[in-house]
Amino acid sequence: MSSTPDPGGDPGTVDPEKRAGIYRATYESFPAFADVVFSESFENFVRGEWIARRCRHLQEHDKTVNVGPRDHFKSTGNYAYVAWQVWRNRFNSDPDVEWADGPTDLEILYFSFNQPMARYHIGSENKDGIKKLIDRNPWFEPVADQKKRADSRAEYSWNDHGTVSLSPASVQQMVRGRHTDIVIVDDPFQDDNKQDAGLDPGLVLKINRIFKDAIMDIPTGPMAELHVTTTPQTEEDFTFDDQLLADFGRIEEPAIQDYDREEVLWPEWKSYEDLISTKEKRGRKSFNQEYQITPRSSEVGFFKDEEVAAMTVQALEDYGERDLEDRWVAQEEEWEINGCIAGLDIGKKRHPAHLAVFAAVDRIIQVDDDVTLRSPTGHLFQVHSKWMDGWDYKRQVEYCKRAIDYFQIQRLPYDNTRGEYEALEEMGMVPPEMKPVSLSGGTNREVASSMDVYATTDRIKLLPDGRQNRQLKVVTSDLEAVETGEGHGESFWSIGLACYAGSRITRQLSTVEGRDEDSGVSYV
Repeated sequence: MSSTPDPGGDPGTVDPEKRAGIYRATYESFPAFADVVFSESFENFVRGEWIARRCRHLQEHDKTVNVGPRDHFKSTGNYAYVAWQVWRNRFNSDPDVEWADGPTDLEILYFSFNQPMARYHIGSENKDGIKKLIDRNPWFEPVADQKKRADSRAEYSWNDHGTVSLSPASVQQMVRGRHTDIVIVDDPFQDDNKQDAGLDPGLVLKINRIFKDAIMDIPTGPMAELHVTTTPQTEEDFTFDDQLLADFGRIEEPAIQDYDREEVLWPEWKSYEDLISTKEKRGRKSFNQEYQITPRSSEVGFFKDEEVAAMTVQALEDYGERDLEDRWVAQEEEWEINGCIAGLDIGKKRHPAHLAVFAAVDRIIQVDDDVTLRSPTGHLFQVHSKWMDGWDYKRQVEYCKRAIDYFQIQRLPYDNTRGEYEALEEMGMVPPEMKPVSLSGGTNREVASSMDVYATTDRIKLLPDGRQNRQLKVVTSDLEAVETGEGHGESFWSIGLACYAGSRITRQLSTVEGRDEDSGVSYV
């Protein structure tokens, strides 16, 4: 990454003349600092051209926006930049160092989505946060943190002539009148407690307003730097406002650069195969947002026509009143049925109800003669689809009770956002297998993400029910449904709720020395 010679990790063992050269090179060049000094904070620091380019971009521009993939030197790049400013202060505050020309005192304000997350980036509870990285780096051994006992603040000093102070802040709180030398804004729209939920549009607009009206005015003085790193949430967030950010240097790089050529951004860290595996685990929608920097709202439909077609199996049969044990999948020796689960989108006055029932199936994997394992989350094969047009709530529940008895359904979550079944629950008419789920406050995104994971990993097969599959396609990436004569996206939520239940099933089977020990099914 850098032509600067490797000092060997321990500054005390480096020849004085060589060490002096390292000091100046790493003072003047942020890429050299990351390569030689910052790297010593890690047991295995992964280098690469992407790291060098990210560092050059930060050094060459006073204002930057980095729209980049998760786990690709975004926050860690910010940590390195803060550490570099602390490192430079060693020489800026030393009157005997004639070639250093920076300020002797520096104040850095570190913003994130909220105060807890901003404190986490800085604080000692994060083993790879700023304070820990500096504390364990042998090149920083002489520096003193005047706020060492403070979990989320720091005040670094190499001598009595200057300090670098570091404080956390939230992008959701107005900070008028505050001025610092450097402002870092790290994932302003990323709530780690709701990674699959998305933010309320009103909150996005609030953060936009605070950034424009307050945060942009905070950096002052000779440096006056403002650096933003983000993963896109929607096209409404401020990082897509070209006019607002006209004078910012911008990097916008997806993790997978070219699918056909299998080219990736940081091959030394994540290969093409690694990223495809991550895509299969997280689901296409989540992966595209977190790793391919695609905003949630950039695609109109949550599922494309070809994706719904890939999930649909023409040979599957709706078992209705047939014996469940007769279905074809039960006859495959490598599969074993693990009970049934279902999902229900409740019918409203204008919209139908829809029930989707699935056989939860385990794929049996023979590791060797003594050990048999199951795929941990299984596969879902649809065995029943039921539309209930114009049915009242009591009739809907009665049908679900019959389906529970007939299919031996273990778990049937239903949309309880508006509490339509509360009266029936109070009368004891709702069976215990039916579990209410409120599709609000981010749960709707979790439900949709669960279905996306099953679809992306080819672990869900749908009946050839035309109405059901057409309604799957009327829900947008923002989880808004287009109303049609057939419905309002009901099957999207019924199938999604079944996947939501399926993702919480755990089962383990081990066969040791010819003896089967089956722990059964756990519906969490």
